[in-house]
Amino acid sequence: QAFHITQKYEADVYYPMRNPNEIKIGTLLITQQDFDESEVIDVYGVPIRVLSPFTQLQAKLGITTGENVPRRKDIFDIFDLLGVFEKRGVTAKGIIEKLGANEVRMLHYLTSLDEKNELRRHPHPLVLANKPYLKTIRSASK
Repeated sequence: QAFHITQKYEADVYYPMRNPNEIKIGTLLITQQDFDESEVIDVYGVPIRVLSPFTQLQAKLGITTGENVPRRKDIFDIFDLLGVFEKRGVTAKGIIEKLGANEVRMLHYLTSLDEKNELRRHPHPLVLANKPYLKTIRSASK
């Protein structure tokens, strides 16, 4: 029995361009360890290997526009990833410890924007983090 997907979904696919042994997403160079820590998720019955949520967060925080902030779609992805961390029981400290100083600053900035309700118009929220959880992340990232 066939089923139909009625909602549009997008995926980011990255592959080596110049150097076949190097994949870079924003400012993040993907390493063998990142591949070793990847996970298999189920998308409509199809197993797909994806980078860990931590690696995805690092990558998304490193993709910036000319205004030195992530693209709107990457900001939405960041908030979806924070929702994944919340659902998995990862503490704010657990997230911050895995990020570099620039990534922590960007995360603090983005969670501050959320405080002003500037990001609540997410077109397709998958797993949106709750405000109290975002507040703990903002506090931990000061």
